[in-house]
Amino acid sequence: RVLVGRDTRTSGQNLANLAVKGIEAAGGTPLVCGVVTTPQLHWLVLKSNAGEGSFVEDYHNCLCEAYCKLADDLPNPSAETSLAVDCEHGV
Repeated sequence: RVLVGRDTRTSGQNLANLAVKGIEAAGGTPLVCGVVTTPQLHWLVLKSNAGEGSFVEDYHNCLCEAYCKLADDLPNPSAETSLAVDCEHGV
């Protein structure tokens, strides 16, 4: 089984379709994940390799849980506490 993800570039869908055809031609089973970020695809591969079924939503839940833990561990949390996220690359 091979997971196939793509980005939003105009070439993304065509490249994903070609990857699926190549995987099938080699006797593999493609699992199309659709439009995902690189970290999301890595998460899905990690979970798949561990024998765990996973969805992109599970990745989001993991991030939310990690943020909540981080926020709970702040020494002086306030309404003005903020988190800056740079999503320029890979999103």
